[in-house]
Amino acid sequence: MPTVAHSDIPPPRSWDEFEDLVRDLYAREWGDSRTQRHGRTGQPQQGVDVYGQPRTLGGQYAAIQCKRYGEGKLTRAGIKAEIAKAEQFTPTLADYTIATTESCDAPLQHHVRTIDEARRAAGTFPVHIVFWEDLRGLLTDLGNRDLLQKYYPEYFAFPLSPERSESRSTSGAGPYTPSPPLRPVTGDQILEHLLALNLDRARQAQPSPQSSAPWSGGL
Repeated sequence: MPTVAHSDIPPPRSWDEFEDLVRDLYAREWGDSRTQRHGRTGQPQQGVDVYGQPRTLGGQYAAIQCKRYGEGKLTRAGIKAEIAKAEQFTPTLADYTIATTESCDAPLQHHVRTIDEARRAAGTFPVHIVFWEDLRGLLTDLGNRDLLQKYYPEYFAFPLSPERSESRSTSGAGPYTPSPPLRPVTGDQILEHLLALNLDRARQAQPSPQSSAPWSGGL
């Protein structure tokens, strides 16, 4: 049975929507409803697009730099540059994350782990990186299904297998009646299956995205 978490959900098409999505996800992850985007286009942002006060940090601030990039555009030098900017954020950060629409990349993960280890040893804020697969996992979590519908409403607009229903009605076979399940299933499992089918159908119906220049989400 396909699951929503393993469906091929594409990243948002705009950097602005990507930042909104990250803000909404991390407001819940951090347990801080006051999590917000930092500044606006054209303003210096010190390498920070989203910031808040996670419950686990006892009132200290965490921040995220959002990178809506095409595959292979996020570089080691770019990561180091954003971390250097974040050093200027006030008050001093207690945690810093690079969130990107790029696919999971082992060399970048190793690079960030190396930086993180050195920073922890020096007593400065730790650094992490999350890729689109990580963000998609958060988005498709059952507790965030309302956010999935908010940012991808088209995936909820498809009836289940309309071609099957039409085929049976025109053939005179009568309404489609599903066979009894071979083993008990829960309502959540059924909804998960139906939504995954809709996600796949909507993805196939979408036109191929146009390539665009990389955008860091901040200046």
